[in-house]
Amino acid sequence: MLRLVVLLIAVMFAAPAWSQAKPTAMEIRLDRLEREADLQGKAVDNLRTEQQTTAGLVEAHGARLAQLSSVNTTVAVLGFALVAVALLAGWKTTRLVKAARVELRALEARTRRQTEEMLAQIRVQAERDLTALRAEAERQVAAIQAECCRKPDAVADKPEPSEPKAPKHVAAIREYREKIDDNDHTAIAVRTLNQPDGQTPAQLRALALRAVRQGNGAQAAQLLEKLCAVAPNDPWSWIELNRLHVSQNRLGAARDAAKSAHGIASQSAENGPEDLSAQRNLSACLDEFGDIAQTEGDLAAARLHYQAAKDIAQRLVDSDPANNHGQRDLSISWNRLGDIAKAEDDLAAAQQAYEAARDIRLRLAESDPANSQWQRDLTLSWNNVGDVAHARGDLASARQAYEAAKDIRERFAQSDPANSQWQRDVLVCWAKLGEILLAEKNSEAAHDAFAKARWYCEAVLKTDPNRLQWRVDLAEIDGNLGDVAAAENNADEARRHWGHAMAALVAIANEGRLDAYGRDLLAQIHGKATGGSLNNDSGT
Repeated sequence: MLRLVVLLIAVMFAAPAWSQAKPTAMEIRLDRLEREADLQGKAVDNLRTEQQTTAGLVEAHGARLAQLSSVNTTVAVLGFALVAVALLAGWKTTRLVKAARVELRALEARTRRQTEEMLAQIRVQAERDLTALRAEAERQVAAIQAECCRKPDAVADKPEPSEPKAPKHVAAIREYREKIDDNDHTAIAVRTLNQPDGQTPAQLRALALRAVRQGNGAQAAQLLEKLCAVAPNDPWSWIELNRLHVSQNRLGAARDAAKSAHGIASQSAENGPEDLSAQRNLSACLDEFGDIAQTEGDLAAARLHYQAAKDIAQRLVDSDPANNHGQRDLSISWNRLGDIAKAEDDLAAAQQAYEAARDIRLRLAESDPANSQWQRDLTLSWNNVGDVAHARGDLASARQAYEAAKDIRERFAQSDPANSQWQRDVLVCWAKLGEILLAEKNSEAAHDAFAKARWYCEAVLKTDPNRLQWRVDLAEIDGNLGDVAAAENNADEARRHWGHAMAALVAIANEGRLDAYGRDLLAQIHGKATGGSLNNDSGT
């Protein structure tokens, strides 16, 4: 039953479909073709759309390419421009670098030169300060010793003598002296004189040389004898003693001291032929024998000794040309040989020897302008050359040589006003120039030159009024001023200057300190003053 009901229901639903007419095969095919045509039309429309899109893209790409091409061109131009600018900048930079390098080298050279000049000035100033300090200390100790020798018990009660204002670089000594009393000074002097072991050889030598410069021969002899006892194997101890004896005309004692020095130096030279110091000591001893012979008037023997010393110095220079000390020793030997030739009136040989010494010293002075010792050596050589030219009557050459020496000495004297040695050196040059001017009959200029010499002499005497050499210098300059007045036929003025000179020399003689040169000077001035060649009336 159930099955029948189901079948009826199925027939009811399927009946409409069975009632419709079925399409034919042609209709089915046409329908399929229409659908395919629609699909193809859509495809064509899609292709046309894609074509249009592609054309737009192509146009856009073309425009982009054109734009990129323009940009590339601009970039290329800019690139070439930048390369050109870079090349130009590089060329300019190279030039700037080269210029900067040149400027840097010049700056470095200037800096090095300025540094060297500053160091040279510092060395010169340090040397001057040290020399001034040493000289001031020696002067004070020597003065104490001299006072102690005269009145050893009264030194402590005696006030310190007044002194001129000291330069600033001796402030340290002034401060030290304020901390100790006169008893301390007395103890130092007594210990030096009575206890040989209380002083070193260097201290004894310095004190002895100071006593020599002060003209205190007895005290200098005591100190040098103690020096030889303390350092008997040092040839220079005996050399200094020999020189003192020669200066005081004790030639026998001088020869004994020279032999002691020569024996020590000869032994050292034999034991060490390559020892430059030993060879130099031997050369110095030969010079001492030459000095003794020259003082005795035996110029031939003196020349032999000086020549032997020069031969040693020449060998040392030949073996070591760069040794400046050896060069200076050789110049000293040439000077000594020049002195002998001049004493023998062989002016040609004297000029040759003096010029040989001057040439060596000129090279040394030019190699180190700040070396005051070499500069002073050169001035001494210029004066020697000038002296020979003066003796030969070549006044122009003499004046030129003296002025060369004066220029150097004035430069150093102005840079160090406290250095009394430089001040005295200047006065010597002015005095020599005054003699030349007087010989040229230029009395007015000669008077000015001698007046300048006298001004310098008075200045150095203020620092040490008891210095023997400076007192003799002042007397000699007064004598020169008398000569100028005599050349102008001014008798009163001439006698006044000569009188001052003789009074000063007589005062030194009364102190027992006038040496042979001072005695000869006194005799010469006395002869001029009493010779009767001047008129009694002043004026022409």
